[in-house]
Amino acid sequence: MFKKFIPKYHYKSIYEIDYLKLKEQGIKVIMFDLDNTLIPYHEALPNNDLFKLKEQLQKDFKIMIVSNSKKERVERFAKAYDILYVKFAKKPFKSGFIRALDLMNIKDKETVLFVGDQLLTDIFGSNRMNFNSCLVDPINKDTEALITKMNRLLEKLIKNLTILFNKKAKTKFNNYEVSDD
Repeated sequence: MFKKFIPKYHYKSIYEIDYLKLKEQGIKVIMFDLDNTLIPYHEALPNNDLFKLKEQLQKDFKIMIVSNSKKERVERFAKAYDILYVKFAKKPFKSGFIRALDLMNIKDKETVLFVGDQLLTDIFGSNRMNFNSCLVDPINKDTEALITKMNRLLEKLIKNLTILFNKKAKTKFNNYEVSDD
């Protein structure tokens, strides 16, 4: 069970991901979580760095947002960013991910990378879907909602148990390295 909590990739932020390497490995679709992955909770709109990243990524990938946040927040961001989205995705359940695949007309899950900041929702959910998963450090934990703060405590326990039972997990969690599974 703990295997589903291990990300295939781990980077400090979305700006440090080796997108060229991912393209070479066959990734064609990148789905991003919104809160604390693309923007902190206290912000609502994309910044200039995100627009530059989107411009770069859209040359090689289909991209979209899959978020557990409410409609208004996700929709406002996605429209300003001009990107497809799934709101209230209910991650780690599969329904939001399936809606995302349908929206983008994607059949081959092995070409999908999901990028998020939470083990319990993003990594566990994307691994359950057999996507490639990428954990990034949260942008700003100070502004997180209470439920997310509670999730972080549970994440810490799961992370420690995962490392205890799977030596390979230690490298994936503690070193910002791309895993070659």
